[in-house]
Amino acid sequence: MALVCLLTLLDHCRIKLATRGNKTEQVVPLIWSSCLAAPTVAAYVFFMELQTYVLHVDKWLNAIALAFVSSEIALSLFVMMLFVRAYGLPDCWNCRI
Repeated sequence: MALVCLLTLLDHCRIKLATRGNKTEQVVPLIWSSCLAAPTVAAYVFFMELQTYVLHVDKWLNAIALAFVSSEIALSLFVMMLFVRAYGLPDCWNCRI
């Protein structure tokens, strides 16, 4: 139960950072969002494959969630490349998260 609550909090923070990075066209929140995607993917894989008792519905829902997170990672990497190309590399001393 604790892992589900942690995953919910982690997903919320990840999506908020990605939204902020897209709206303000900043690379740093998108990088943090991509970094938070790794534990999210690990949690979904755990829920899909490594739990003791997993229903077929759980497998389908977690597979759909993994597909969404994977597409978000790919799209955020693409958008980061566009932002860097348009605005240059961020000055990390003045970056705000």
